[in-house]
Amino acid sequence: NLIITLVLLIFFFFLTRAYVSKDFATQRILFLQVEADLKKGKMNSFRKHKQALVNYPLYPYLKYELLRKMIKEVRHSELSAFNQTYPDSPLASKLTNEWLSVKAAHKQWAEFLLAYNINDKNDIEMQCHYINANIEAKNNKDVYALVPPIWLQSKTQPAACDPVFKHWINDGQLTRNLLWQRIKLSISENNTKLAKYLAKELPEGDQAMVELWIRTHNDPEIIAKPHYFASKHSAISEIITHGIKKIAKTNPQAAVKLWNILEHKHNFNETHWGTVVKEIGLALARKLDPHADKWLTTVPTPLLSKEVFDARLKLAVHNNNWQTITDVYKMLPEEEMRSDKWQYWQARALEMLGHREASQAALAKLSQMRNYYGFLASSRVLQPYAFNHEATNIPAEVTTEILQRPAVIRAFELKQIDRVHTGRTEWYKALADMNDQQRLAAAQLAAQWDLPNWAIVALANASNKNDLTLRFPKTYSDFIHREAKHNSIDPALIFAITRQESAFIPTAKSPVGALGLMQIMPATGKMIARSNRERHHVQDLLKPEKNIRLGSKYVRMMLDQYQQNPALAAASYNAGPHRVAGWLPEYDMPADSWIETIPFKETREYVQNVLTYAVIYKQLLGSTPKLGNYMPIINGKKRISK
Repeated sequence: NLIITLVLLIFFFFLTRAYVSKDFATQRILFLQVEADLKKGKMNSFRKHKQALVNYPLYPYLKYELLRKMIKEVRHSELSAFNQTYPDSPLASKLTNEWLSVKAAHKQWAEFLLAYNINDKNDIEMQCHYINANIEAKNNKDVYALVPPIWLQSKTQPAACDPVFKHWINDGQLTRNLLWQRIKLSISENNTKLAKYLAKELPEGDQAMVELWIRTHNDPEIIAKPHYFASKHSAISEIITHGIKKIAKTNPQAAVKLWNILEHKHNFNETHWGTVVKEIGLALARKLDPHADKWLTTVPTPLLSKEVFDARLKLAVHNNNWQTITDVYKMLPEEEMRSDKWQYWQARALEMLGHREASQAALAKLSQMRNYYGFLASSRVLQPYAFNHEATNIPAEVTTEILQRPAVIRAFELKQIDRVHTGRTEWYKALADMNDQQRLAAAQLAAQWDLPNWAIVALANASNKNDLTLRFPKTYSDFIHREAKHNSIDPALIFAITRQESAFIPTAKSPVGALGLMQIMPATGKMIARSNRERHHVQDLLKPEKNIRLGSKYVRMMLDQYQQNPALAAASYNAGPHRVAGWLPEYDMPADSWIETIPFKETREYVQNVLTYAVIYKQLLGSTPKLGNYMPIINGKKRISK
């Protein structure tokens, strides 16, 4: 495998060199100049240098910029010509949307209909323009069938939808049932302002019920006052159900007391009753309350869900109630029963209940999987981990064909002018039309271009994910090994956290503001830099060396704070140390049990991924991995207090 890998690397090196050797250097400089001129409105610059750049890979970006500048004058034929010439570029849909927006703004509906793609359901604003265009240009009322899913949302829709809703309502399409559905949805999603607005369309008696519902939403304790709920209106039981659910989220014990009082005072149907039982049970389960399972066992069959089964599993694992695990396992839908998680815990339950032979057989089968539960199973049956690594061996002609694709060439050229983010959009578009073998070839090229994230993305949806060197790159190895040594951390753990946090995108920015390879929050970065007595600016977090230095230091801090336990450190890195302090068990607990009971799904899966990746990286770094080293027993609060 090593010889094959070396031969392939040499081949790809020269193949890539052949592409890079194309004389684009002069054209790059000219491209950047013309692009800057176009953005300043200097159209003559494009016409002057067009012939010199027409064969340059990024010429479509100049053409796009030119058409965008004169979008009001662009004819449909010109738009179509651009889209037909560059169908494999994200620029095609981008320009189309800008053109459609202009046509909609000027109510040029006939032209709008020429370019709109009816299969594009992602852009609600454009979808509303399309419906309106059909009504205005063709008097086509068949499009009313598209309106309910758009209207039935908990948020206010774009202004483009207003004329559509107006036509739809004036033609008698809005029913009382639909109106109530949206009001309920709005209140449940905390958009009471929209609910109040919608209530104006209801009869006076119904409006009073909406007001009561909103009041209950804001102050759910009001359901304890019977005089507010004396009406015989059909919404009363649903409003009380809503109030109980709200109370249960923060104080499930109080919800239990109220429900015991109200259950027989109102006419709750099976759905209302089952919903309350389910929500109270789930709320108690989140707090690991010993009474939670009694509630969850009474949830009606139609309301049973993955959430209920998972909650019962967590409770059983936390309480070492192995019989409950096997009982719930028998109730699972077939797909859920086959999941690695349930296969593992069913095997563990069988072992604890004395069925060792059946347990070992189930664990041996599961140990063939390359994932968290597979590695756990391998550890329990003392079998080697099933890494199943296979070096990719792609025929030269496949790689040559990939290298000749315009979208791939554009992606690489964007990387050459330091526009990796834009290049990534071209890369995603290019991958959409590739089969598995082509994706593997693309992943190899990305690795050769030192773009590890592009390689990871290329294999994300491929059926063959066995080339671990492509999926788990060792980019920034020098920085990581240096900081691992400086902080006395296993480098595999730092690689694993980096892989999970950013997939090796050095400029990654999360929706909550975390930055860089190890996704450090600005405040955290400032705190660590101060402790290191080094100068710091928030943008430094986008520099790989600085980010790895601060991130590794933070991992060290989490290890020191939490028992030198990588599982606890990973949970703290994701959810914050203050939360993990509240999640510690009273008494010592096996790490697999503790991880399964982490309240936050995101953190639970994060820890599982990090530990799995750490084992894989340990193997790739040439050492013998042991999952148990990353998840020793969790010391309970009782031991810590002593």
